Amino acid sequence: MRALSCALCILLSTAPGLAQVRSLEIHKPRLFGYYIGDLIEDEIVIVVDNGVTLKESSLPAPGPLNYWLTLKAIQTSATPSSDGGTRYILKLTYQTFYDPLEPHWLKIPGFQLIFDKADQSSAAAAPEWSFLSSPIREVSPKESKDNMFIQPDVPPYDEYLSRDRNGVFGAGFAALASYLALAYGRAWPPFRLRPRRPFTDAARRLKSLMKTEVGEDVYRQALTLLHEAFNKTDGRVILADDLDSFLSGHQQFRIFEAEIAAFFAISRRMFFESDCAGAMNALSFGAVAALCQNLSAAERGLR
Repeated sequence: MRALSCALCILLSTAPGLAQVRSLEIHKPRLFGYYIGDLIEDEIVIVVDNGVTLKESSLPAPGPLNYWLTLKAIQTSATPSSDGGTRYILKLTYQTFYDPLEPHWLKIPGFQLIFDKADQSSAAAAPEWSFLSSPIREVSPKESKDNMFIQPDVPPYDEYLSRDRNGVFGAGFAALASYLALAYGRAWPPFRLRPRRPFTDAARRLKSLMKTEVGEDVYRQALTLLHEAFNKTDGRVILADDLDSFLSGHQQFRIFEAEIAAFFAISRRMFFESDCAGAMNALSFGAVAALCQNLSAAERGLR
């Protein structure tokens, strides 16, 4: 909590100079609860007429002010004020080294600031102010735990982090391995240059078709998607007569030779004999999708 005290002291020998400094305010910090070694900061705001400048040599110099008080730092800034003058802000940081035996009021000393304008000068006095310094020990300790006014610091304890560290490394490795596996399956970086998987793409599209009502058009699309996967895998149009050469070049599909042959037979019945109903009875849409899923698994090395 800041208490605001306002004081204006202008010492000038000539009448025109009396108007040079308009106001001086001290913004104090809290006035109590300071111990030896604490920093104390206050702020002084001075408003002067336009053209009036602060004489830097009049500022208090950082360093010891007495045996128990040191001015650690002072910062100054100047900005235009709303009434056409100049607003100076001084921020002072003190450090107290007083160790009282009981709460004791101490004084921050005042000082004078000089302001110049042309050949005239004026002085503004920053008044002293007081704060309450508190002891860090009692002269006669009262009844308390262990009969001590100040308790000792909590001693540091050894904490073995090897188990936690190994757990973090293990979790990180598992997360990285999971991402790489998923990225490889989805062709995410760094596996974007992986060869395409026609049967996997066809299985994904067939899964979408299963959400619609299965009729002749949908069934025809399903067979067409599977045919396109065979063509893309071998880089040419694959017909029933090309099945042996296809399987010779792609041994991973050999275990499904009978299902593939049945598919091509049903496809001939569908597209060349125009027997859609018979083809659907002999090989259902679900069987076509299941065959595509099996070929997709073999394509990915899972079969």
